[in-house]
Amino acid sequence: MQASGRYLAVTPTDSAWLDKGNSEATLFRLVPSHQEKGWGDDLAINDSIKLESINYKGYKVQCINYPLETSYHLVLSVTGSIFSIKPHCYKRSTLNPQYILGGNVIMLSSLKIDGYVSVKGSFVNDKLPDEFKWSHNEVGLRRWRQGFFKVLPFSGNTFFQLEKTTHIWTGNPFVFGEECRIKHLPTQQYISVKDTSDGLKVCLIQQL
Repeated sequence: MQASGRYLAVTPTDSAWLDKGNSEATLFRLVPSHQEKGWGDDLAINDSIKLESINYKGYKVQCINYPLETSYHLVLSVTGSIFSIKPHCYKRSTLNPQYILGGNVIMLSSLKIDGYVSVKGSFVNDKLPDEFKWSHNEVGLRRWRQGFFKVLPFSGNTFFQLEKTTHIWTGNPFVFGEECRIKHLPTQQYISVKDTSDGLKVCLIQQL
């Protein structure tokens, strides 16, 4: 969940809860709900899916209602409920698809130099050690000869997320002149300018 930084978790014996990500109960597979799409097909907006548990094979997430409650609970069952994939911006249907929205994942490229803003020494495939979270990590430009290779960088070091400073979770479009934060996806830290004895330096810090 974006707002809490936690993950949906559910087991065959417990209703769903939000976990810090340490439990295997947070792992799911998106599976098609009907025969029109199969494994390996691209996932698109408004596709119907089921959430299949990785750790508990054969079980899928299902919504159930208790008679004395007005809300539904998420549990695991053999059948599972059908969900529809929706964009997180409530205005998305009326927007130009080229707009940059709050929460979009981006790469920042230089126009004069073949390169992308990159973080040195991030851990893309591993859990981030606590000591790394509090260090000031170097942010620089990673040279990338796009004209020669004809491909974009695939390293997570170059993946960032644009966050709004107000109404963060609405996913509304950005406008020129608007304030923003830039979060590095693998480390979940923010680009920051630090005043040092050697002058101003760009680094990563954990948002306080």
